[in-house]
Amino acid sequence: KQTIPNIRFDTLATRLERWPNAMTIDVEGAEAKVLRGSERILHSDRPIVWVSLHPALLWFDYPEWDGMTADDVKPWFVDFMADYGYRAHFLEDNHESHYICLPEESTADPYAGVEHLRP
Repeated sequence: KQTIPNIRFDTLATRLERWPNAMTIDVEGAEAKVLRGSERILHSDRPIVWVSLHPALLWFDYPEWDGMTADDVKPWFVDFMADYGYRAHFLEDNHESHYICLPEESTADPYAGVEHLRP
């Protein structure tokens, strides 16, 4: 196992003049780490967020998921985003669970362009 240097999104944002208005997270089980490292951005900058949750990978290397099952992950994620004023819109499951998360104040259609996934 190799350790790769990393930086929190919140730290990176302090080094940029302007934070992008969208972000995508596909990190093979480290979703909680990335989300917890993005709390200021979620609260202040309000980007659109695409997330691919990997429930089967979460507990291999990430002790913050200890005790959670794959079935616990989706409600945890939806609640986490709601705590920051986001609506998490489920798109689809294949080998991972895909969501688009919009700030509550957004009027964007989360299914624009992917109408076939509309619930």
